[in-house]
Amino acid sequence: MRLLRIFLLSIMICGSLRAEGGWEELPHIIGNWFQIASFHYGFSTDLNTIDSNKVAKDRFGGIIGASVGWNFFVDFEYRYSTYYFKPATPIPFTYEYVGFGARLKYLYMDTYAPTHSVGGVLYIHPDEFSRFSGLGLIHLIIGVGANFSEKHNLKANGAYIEVGLGLFKKIPLLVNTDITYRENIYGKSNDLDLGTIHSLNFVWTFL
Repeated sequence: MRLLRIFLLSIMICGSLRAEGGWEELPHIIGNWFQIASFHYGFSTDLNTIDSNKVAKDRFGGIIGASVGWNFFVDFEYRYSTYYFKPATPIPFTYEYVGFGARLKYLYMDTYAPTHSVGGVLYIHPDEFSRFSGLGLIHLIIGVGANFSEKHNLKANGAYIEVGLGLFKKIPLLVNTDITYRENIYGKSNDLDLGTIHSLNFVWTFL
């Protein structure tokens, strides 16, 4: 998969550079096409004490996962001899613009209990952040999804919501980071006696 993506990236870059104004496509290729499918790793730390005696009391745990999606639904802007992403969707009743990105994401986390997390992520690229850095340094994150936890054949299914910041989303390597506050919500009746668990997640992208 990695070699295939590198090969396809090389073909697209070469083709774009041969075309007139080909440099305009380079941020689009790196920020979107090269990251259609990505892999992730990181860690999670629980922020509150878990009352249940059926799960681990560890505050830290690892994260691995994968996602598919499109990071930047935006236009391009030419400034200082370089092409930048430019938010293209007008905000009603204002003179401001915003850009979007969306991904489907799967994460496996192991803190209070081994948990499979499946959901969607919306990236918001405000125009003010675009002016701050044409490299796409900072992005807002909103995510929702489902959690499927299991430990010693005891199961607990729930949901989650998360908000946070994305950093360097235009770069498909190790500095591409999501930092999110996540609220994991479990129903009152579950085998693991879980309630609401607050956590802070740090997730990096590597190809």
